[in-house]
Amino acid sequence: MRGDPGDGLPQFDPHAFRHMHACNAANNATSVAEFVINWQNLGHTEVLTTRRSYGQITR
Repeated sequence: MRGDPGDGLPQFDPHAFRHMHACNAANNATSVAEFVINWQNLGHTEVLTTRRSYGQITR
């Protein structure tokens, strides 16, 4: 859902929200198990899809 361009709010659609959530979850994963949970929640068929799209474990 997009807001009115004149309302001064950022223009977010469902895909932008999903991408933001996935990036935050991937970048804050502190273990392989947390990254796997994120992968499963996104519904990707392979963990590599999540890693290529959203990042990797940084800690």
